[in-house]
Amino acid sequence: MNIPFHRVIKNSLYPVSIDDDRFSVEASFSFQPKSQNMLLSHLHIVGTIRVDCNSCSDEVVLDIDENIDFLLSNGIFRGSDKDFDVVEVLDNSINLQELLLGELELIASDYYHCKKCDGKIFEKEF
Repeated sequence: MNIPFHRVIKNSLYPVSIDDDRFSVEASFSFQPKSQNMLLSHLHIVGTIRVDCNSCSDEVVLDIDENIDFLLSNGIFRGSDKDFDVVEVLDNSINLQELLLGELELIASDYYHCKKCDGKIFEKEF
């Protein structure tokens, strides 16, 4: 779902879902204008993510219920923000599916163990 950057309705909910082999999630975005070319984005994600155990490669199913806030910049962002990550939108259009998938990939890229590997020490110094 694409939304023109300057047509975002303040505090409206924009639902998005992904249901494939790795992700089965429902999400909703809401936006608050910070300036003419900057939006504060609120993302709520609920569902499951399938990842591999980093020790034995067995599948791990994660239940998630996450709230994520970040800034959207309409164009290249020249500056810094100490409170939020900044995502640049370069074509004046917000692709909600792409933003959600990016956040899911960030969550999935963390380090996870299955139940049988949890608590085991796999790295030892000799």
